[in-house]
Amino acid sequence: MPSAQPATDVVTVPIWAVRNRWAIGADFDDRLEIDLRRGHVRHTLVLQRREMKALVHGATLPLAPSEFLLLEHFATHSGQRCTVEELSRVLSVTQNPVSAVRVRLVVHRVRKELAPFGGNVILTLRGQGYRFQP
Repeated sequence: MPSAQPATDVVTVPIWAVRNRWAIGADFDDRLEIDLRRGHVRHTLVLQRREMKALVHGATLPLAPSEFLLLEHFATHSGQRCTVEELSRVLSVTQNPVSAVRVRLVVHRVRKELAPFGGNVILTLRGQGYRFQP
């Protein structure tokens, strides 16, 4: 009978740690929490990597696998510029060659799901790519 995973397998990473690249790497665990702010209201986005689930206030966001992978990449590169080519490589895991048009479509879908909780947290950098700014 398999035993339950101990609580030490779950790591809560504050957004400042992600921005400073403190927790990124091989030791980065299953769970990532990000504060999204909309005005004075704060929402916590939780990414459960093994299950490929994104939750806000315990409710699951309906994300496709490609959308989850993109959001996970943005979350682990918060505040940094992510080029379309870089995002294309991230999305190529779930399907063969991903075009810039497909990247823009997936970004649009992720923005749509996050809009009620954090406004526009994925900024477009014209001619350069995108930046996740919670």
